[in-house]
Amino acid sequence: MMMEKHKLIRLILKDLEELNEIANQLRQAEKLSRFELDIALSKSKLVFQEFEFLKELNGQDTEKETPKQEPIRTSPPPQPEARTEEVREKLAEMEAESKQQVQNNTSQNFRKNGLSQSSIINPKFR
Repeated sequence: MMMEKHKLIRLILKDLEELNEIANQLRQAEKLSRFELDIALSKSKLVFQEFEFLKELNGQDTEKETPKQEPIRTSPPPQPEARTEEVREKLAEMEAESKQQVQNNTSQNFRKNGLSQSSIINPKFR
C-alpha cells in the first residue's frame, strides 16, 4: 500500500510538471489554441483524479490506524422567552405617553395663538 502511494505521488508530480510546461507555453503564446487548452484541461483533470485516488488510499490507511469518532452532538440554541404581555404593557404605556404629549403640545399651541379648543370646535366661541 505504501509503495502505491509513493508511485502515485511521483506520477502526480510528473503530471504537474507537464501541466506547468503547458501553462508556460500558453502564457507565451500570442493566441491560445483550442487544442492546447484541451490538453491543459485534460491534464488537470487527470491530476485531479490522481489526487482523488491518493485521498482514497490515505482514507483506507487511516481507517485501519484510528477508530472512528462519534459525531459531536449539539443541542439546539435556547429559544427566547415569550414576553407578549410585557411587550403589550410597554406598548400601551408608550401609546398613552404619546397621546398625552400630543394633547400637551396642542394645548400649548392654542394658548400661544390665543385660541381655546372650544373655539376650534365651535366658531361661535371666538
